[in-house]
Formats: sequence, C-alpha cells, structure tokens
Amino acid sequence: MAVIFGVTVDYILEEHTEIKIKPSKSEHRRHSLITSIAFIGVWTFAFLLFSILSLCTITYPMIFMYTIPTWLIVLLVLNSVWSILKANIFLISALVWSVLLSIYFTFISINPWILLLLGIPAQIIILLGFKIKRYK
Repeated sequence: MAVIFGVTVDYILEEHTEIKIKPSKSEHRRHSLITSIAFIGVWTFAFLLFSILSLCTITYPMIFMYTIPTWLIVLLVLNSVWSILKANIFLISALVWSVLLSIYFTFISINPWILLLLGIPAQIIILLGFKIKRYK
C-alpha cells in the first residue's frame, strides 16, 4: 500500500494532524467572483419578478425586502462551503432579523411590533450557539 501511495510505511502508521492551508489569492478571487455572480443573480431575479408583476399592473415593492433574506441564505451557504465559519454568526443574525423585519413590514397594517421581540431570544441563542466548542 505504501508503494501505491508513494509514502513510507512509517508515514501510514503515524498519526497526522491536519494542517490548515490558507486560501491563495487566486482562490480568494474565485470566491469573490462566485459571490458577486450569486449577488447579481439573486437581485436580477428580484428585479425581473418586480418588472413582470409591474407589467401585470401589480406593484409589489416588498419583493425587494424578501430578496434580502434570500441573499443572506445564499451567502451563508457559500460561506459554509468555503469554511469561513467566523462570518456565519453575523450572517445568521442578519438573516433572523431580516426575516423578522420582512414579516413585520408585510403585516405592518396590523402593527405587529411584538413580533420583533422574538429577535431578542433568537439573538441570544445564536450567540450562545457559536460559543459551543467542537471536540474531536
């Protein structure tokens, strides 16, 4: 087996710690480009949907409010895939608050201000959840 992988038998039998490799500039540039394309795609879809509804004489600007949580979900997925976990606490917090604000502004005619109080325990759960350490 050592011959197949081109290593010594000692190397196979020893325990190895994982070495974290920082992403290169080209990889960072690729991530930025993919993030930009995703951003433009989400907002283009929102503008397209708004335009189609406007052509049907339906003016619904709340589409742009709903685009913010959608964009944050896309950004959260991309950050999780690329293992940029430190930014996830901010993204999850922003996602919770943007969803609450979207619901609030959707039902603003009935004055659902108490709905925003749900953000306080949600924020505490997020902060405490990120304090949990992973043990290997």
